[in-house]
Amino acid sequence: MNGTLKRAAVACLVMFGLLMLNVNYLQALKAEELRSDARNIRNYYDRYDVQRGRITAGGTILAQSVEKKKGDFRFVRNYPDGKVFAHVTGFFSPESQSAIENSENRYLDSTHPDLLLRRGIDLFTGEPTRGANVEVTINPRAQKAAHEALSASGKRGAVVALNPKTGAILTMVSLPTYDPNVLSGTDKPTVFGAYNKLDKDKTNGPLVNRAINRTYPPGSTYKVLTAAAFLEDDTSRDGQTIVPAPQVLDLPNTTADLPNSGGAACGGGQVPLVYALERSCNTPFGKIGMDLGYDRMAEQAAKFGVGQPLAVPHERVPERRRPQGGPGGARAGLHRPAQQSDDAAPDGHDRRRHRQ
Repeated sequence: MNGTLKRAAVACLVMFGLLMLNVNYLQALKAEELRSDARNIRNYYDRYDVQRGRITAGGTILAQSVEKKKGDFRFVRNYPDGKVFAHVTGFFSPESQSAIENSENRYLDSTHPDLLLRRGIDLFTGEPTRGANVEVTINPRAQKAAHEALSASGKRGAVVALNPKTGAILTMVSLPTYDPNVLSGTDKPTVFGAYNKLDKDKTNGPLVNRAINRTYPPGSTYKVLTAAAFLEDDTSRDGQTIVPAPQVLDLPNTTADLPNSGGAACGGGQVPLVYALERSCNTPFGKIGMDLGYDRMAEQAAKFGVGQPLAVPHERVPERRRPQGGPGGARAGLHRPAQQSDDAAPDGHDRRRHRQ
């Protein structure tokens, strides 16, 4: 073999080697990045080729996939009572999803390892791919009642009701709200335009779940914690123990005072603990808190779960952030098993009853 042929052969081997390296690089190291790239139009169509599982609550369908008879997309997401449950279900857009649609996405679209056997059976039998259903702990009647009551007030806000024994979230309403059907269409310009319009409304913030994406002072709910700390500090105390109840409580080292609601008196200045709690008097609990001191109040707060991670499968305000007034939060579960998720903008057969 002459020198020219040798050089040509070596060049071919080198190019073949580089080609194999590139193939392995793309298929192994870059595969996930390329797969999730928004410019990968195959993903766009594949998202709507799977019959995602339903999101249900107490037998009520909150989200489902509906098969289209015509068009390029086989299934589209539908939310029968979208605005009422929007901040629970989230949306399923051309390139992303939010809330439960996101945190339980791998169950809903059948890609979770738990569903491997089911996918294998479907592949063998030729059945179309179907995701698992997800059952949440929301009580539909209570959710609708809370939504109607808050809507009637004409105010922005949130309503949350928990099962005190399990921490399960029975209602989670946030107003203003939005219609997830609008953000779950298949036409990208329409969906992205609708999202941007909602996102720009910073005054009302319809995309914000005020129940878990905002922090508020705990208010009178903290009186229960304060009462518990007071009783545990001395075993001789009970609900009939007399506590000071001034009409106005002086707050040391400040220019502010703590009154009762509306400046009203709380009994005659000395009342049983249970009386102060039943009437939600401010001054007795302010006095108790100052007398117990920071350390004992912090210890009791920890027993109530304050500072512990919230087991809610939604993006939320970080638990360790110290906003004005403090979170005053407690553990709660919207569905089981609880998982954390990251909500995202649209452009960026087995029934599983989850239990916490």
